[in-house]
Amino acid sequence: MKAIIFDMDGVLINSEVKYQELFMQFFKDRGVFIEKEELLFLVGCSRETEDEFIASRLDISVERAQDLKKAFFENHKVDYLKIRMPYVLELLSYLKNKQITMALASSSPMDNIMDVLKQCEIETYFKYIVSGENFKRTKPQTRRKIKSKRQNSRSFTPNPKLYQQANFCLHLHTYL
Repeated sequence: MKAIIFDMDGVLINSEVKYQELFMQFFKDRGVFIEKEELLFLVGCSRETEDEFIASRLDISVERAQDLKKAFFENHKVDYLKIRMPYVLELLSYLKNKQITMALASSSPMDNIMDVLKQCEIETYFKYIVSGENFKRTKPQTRRKIKSKRQNSRSFTPNPKLYQQANFCLHLHTYL
């Protein structure tokens, strides 16, 4: 083996459960009850998709949703070191000692990826880091029907990203 590509969420850190809890609290603070299942499609989606979902559920503008989400998450910082998966450091050290090239491909925004890697003390292990921001789409596009606060049905097409890992592999191959 010459190289290995890691995903971040669910592989290096157990973040999805934490993000789900935070989004449920975000909506609860605004008097909106959200089922966990309603949040599942947000896994791996773009920030834009999150903002569109929030705007739809709160019946507000996307810009206002962005502001509310930003303020909430600034006051509810995630301690990524606490949710780092067990044995990640040992595994990365082992692979580094075996001179195996390591890369990270995540649909998360680059600023979030760098924050996670720094907090988890693993930023030096990865030769290549690719964010979902580097691609037009990294997840299959789906069309969802979301009910707004006033219970009006609204069609909502998220703008998730597709084929990130596949594209990353093609790009990585040119480097190896």
